[in-house]
Amino acid sequence: MLWTPLQQHNPWLFHQKIDPESAPFKKHHEFCGNSRIYSGIRAFIVAIALAAVLTQAPESPAQTLAPPPEARELIIGTKVAPPFAMKGEDGTWRGISIDLWRHVADQIHLRYRFQETTLKGLTDGVATGSLDAAVAAVTVTGPRQ
Repeated sequence: MLWTPLQQHNPWLFHQKIDPESAPFKKHHEFCGNSRIYSGIRAFIVAIALAAVLTQAPESPAQTLAPPPEARELIIGTKVAPPFAMKGEDGTWRGISIDLWRHVADQIHLRYRFQETTLKGLTDGVATGSLDAAVAAVTVTGPRQ
């Protein structure tokens, strides 16, 4: 049996005891039990994430000696696909995909140049490494995956 806060301050109310098995107390204890379970699950997830981070292999010397991305000029493949990639009369590229690429590249200080190719050239170039990226309207299909 537990004493209510009122009973702790007023010794004349001895006859009002609360049964911990009553509904309000039982709900509180059930909630505390669930929160302990969730705390355990959260601790387990944090432990797994920490283990994954700590067990990653250190970088090889080749990775640490590679020049930073902004030190070399990236070759970006593209193809004419209005409104995503359009080539102007002066040879400059513009369009939704091109503008997005420029914004991202400027934010992370990348040097790049566009190289026009075909759809097959885009997919093959990225796969073989002759292109660093492909920027155009390229849809994902079963064979292209």
